[in-house]
Amino acid sequence: MDWQKCMNQAITYIENNLTDKVDYSVAAQYVSCSEWEFRRMFSFLAQMPLSEYVRRRRLTEAVKTIQNGEKIIDIAQRYGYESQAAFSRAFKQLHGVAPSLARHQGTSLKPFSRLTFKLVLKEDAFMENGSKQRKHIMGAKEGGYAISIEMDSEAIHQTNEKFWSAMGTESIGGTALPNYGAFVTEDKCQLFKDVAGRKVLEIGCGTGHSLQYLGEKKAAELWGLDISQDQIEKATQHLSANGFEAKLICSPMEVECGLPQTYFDYVYSVSLDGGVFSLADRKMSTYVNALAK
Repeated sequence: MDWQKCMNQAITYIENNLTDKVDYSVAAQYVSCSEWEFRRMFSFLAQMPLSEYVRRRRLTEAVKTIQNGEKIIDIAQRYGYESQAAFSRAFKQLHGVAPSLARHQGTSLKPFSRLTFKLVLKEDAFMENGSKQRKHIMGAKEGGYAISIEMDSEAIHQTNEKFWSAMGTESIGGTALPNYGAFVTEDKCQLFKDVAGRKVLEIGCGTGHSLQYLGEKKAAELWGLDISQDQIEKATQHLSANGFEAKLICSPMEVECGLPQTYFDYVYSVSLDGGVFSLADRKMSTYVNALAK
């Protein structure tokens, strides 16, 4: 899948429906994911909630109709506001002036441009050969707006931990076993087969809902790994409330964190699209050992 093309198609759908009700589930279909996954991905890349993006774009597009002389009350209704007063408050919050003042040419406004997603890898000229300080530019806008993350392991881990602590709580089981995402379920795929009496490890265990599912399938031991302490605490509370015990570790998956080697029957990840790995397969066993090291 061409990620950039699909994200920009989703944005085009949103832009074409700014004066109507934006169906976020339809936008998500362009990226072949659930609405929750699309919202999470957009928020991470754009550094703002999807609803906030739509609000800013509507208030920006409203300027054009205001300057064309249309009534404020009609414009407010067109862009989904229940009253002229509510529209005026939102407009002033973004632009700093009342809608009526926006009619005057030369009034200073704060338009918010349409986002165009790109993924760019950039190296500055002064970097030494072999330097790890490469920059991962994730972002949008033709005008140069982007999110820059140092490709240093510590910085990446801090960014990921902050994101999952802030945004992971919105999922609360939104994408968890038996669901793998939009329209894909364990009941259909049967990747796990019989887990009764097996030892399972989830990479990116989140709030613990997937571990709960396997616990209900009589897995012998439940283990979870997550980069966010906030998610570990929520998983502990959730599993305990449902009568399950699990060994949960807060750590990036790439570092040594005390996981036993050649121990688990299944290692899997739902949120990371990692799939399901059985130790009956030697190749998968090698991969799992590498994760544990």
